[in-house]
Amino acid sequence: MGRSPSSPATGGRESVGEFKFSAAGEDLVGGLTTAISLLPLSQLATYMPMLDRRVRHTTDTLRRFMGTDQEIEFTVDHGVLSVLQSRAAEIGANRERFAFVDAPASVAHGIGVRGSAFRGLVAFDEADFAALRERLAAGEREADGIILLLENPTPDDIPMILAADALLAAKGGSTSHAAVAINAVGDRDYHAVVGAGALRVDGRRRRAVVLDADGGEVGRLAAGDVVSIDGATGVVHLGAVAVEGL
Repeated sequence: MGRSPSSPATGGRESVGEFKFSAAGEDLVGGLTTAISLLPLSQLATYMPMLDRRVRHTTDTLRRFMGTDQEIEFTVDHGVLSVLQSRAAEIGANRERFAFVDAPASVAHGIGVRGSAFRGLVAFDEADFAALRERLAAGEREADGIILLLENPTPDDIPMILAADALLAAKGGSTSHAAVAINAVGDRDYHAVVGAGALRVDGRRRRAVVLDADGGEVGRLAAGDVVSIDGATGVVHLGAVAVEGL
């Protein structure tokens, strides 16, 4: 779970993050699980109220001791709460914020990690970046930058993730390694949505499909296509959706 200096939604201090039953910590931070199996930390009190109080007490103690808000990873085994690691919480703030205008119904929804409305040219690997950069430099008007599509972001993918302008992933959570790295970007804006369960990415074949609730295909994405995401709300749209500044 993470404890941020301010909630992206309210601006006040509160505990935010996810937890999962019957899983190891690496399942969450390594992006090895789908968002549908993650539960928001706000629901921990409903399932395990005593654990919720212990977690909150622990994060408050760490914040006072370290002098700053902390992002922690914890596990519970046979009733024993263990903090696996703790680090200063970082919430990346973009210089500019955008919203979609007259957006159609979204085709997928995930966890917004950072940013706002963004229209990206789809890339599946570093080989796509050069051609797409040239397309943007030539005056591409339907896209704002390059968005990397991944099935399961891992620590090995972080250099490639940071080389893009945005990330859309089928798996992962707001406290995954990829999300932490994205929130540490301070020299430019970045947009990211992870845990979009309706998305299926085949990086080897460099293609992705979006499925409906019944498993039917509602759209496909290839390298160079445009996809629109909102890093604040987690929504995903196929194609370019008009944006306006906030």
